[in-house]
Amino acid sequence: MIYSTIAITLYRRPIYTKQLFDALKQCYGLEGLPITISCDYSAEYEDAADCDAVIGLAEEFSRSMDKGQVHIYVNRPKRGIDQNKLFVVPKALERMYGQEQSNYVIFFEDDTIPRSKDTLNWFIAMGMLYHGRPEVLSVTGYNRIIDEKAWAAAKRFDLYGIEFQEGFGSWSWAMWADRWWEFFKNDGASYRAYAGALVDGKFDWWLRGIVQKKMIAPRCARVQSVGGEKGEHTPGTAWHQEHEFNEHGAWEVELPDWGVAPWLSRGWQRLLK
Repeated sequence: MIYSTIAITLYRRPIYTKQLFDALKQCYGLEGLPITISCDYSAEYEDAADCDAVIGLAEEFSRSMDKGQVHIYVNRPKRGIDQNKLFVVPKALERMYGQEQSNYVIFFEDDTIPRSKDTLNWFIAMGMLYHGRPEVLSVTGYNRIIDEKAWAAAKRFDLYGIEFQEGFGSWSWAMWADRWWEFFKNDGASYRAYAGALVDGKFDWWLRGIVQKKMIAPRCARVQSVGGEKGEHTPGTAWHQEHEFNEHGAWEVELPDWGVAPWLSRGWQRLLK
């Protein structure tokens, strides 16, 4: 069985953080899912006010959820973009889903926005379909289609399509506990040895180039990448717009809450290998 949990990392970008929480609150299936949030904090003058605003938004979000559903950590000093992942994912996997310990983590950062209302349905369905497939490392909610004709065809015929892709997608992802612990046991010792001083810059490279497993992506994106400003590794808004922003996605269609059924009933016939 799949027992899902959500992990979120945040740092100094309240505009994106608000978009994330607003989108997450409109997602089908959020009720009852344990949510663990880890906020990095910088005491630098130019960042402190934004960090305070982010923490305030996290606390406001927590109050809007069921009692005990959301746990918030504040890291003073900050852990860093990738070390915060290494911290929060194990914390999330420790959480209980009802009477069972969580074994599948859905991860968002402040600039990966679950625009489509069925984003969580997507992740949970893929967790169910591929938990027994060790060659599949992760699931992403992101897929960038920039050709208008290709998008029109995908939106019309493939709203619930699934793709196998090589590597790892960092713009939202989900992973099973057994796969996380395989590659990040002992506080990510193997990754830390690989990355060295670049421990906060090589997480995606490690999973794409060293681990070398497959990823599942939706044919029509459920998650939008918006992180052009104050990014740790993004050069700027113009660069992000050209290389990462995915204008199109399933959020352009009003989708009912059909749960996981569209993928579990048709998924195996829709694979593009």
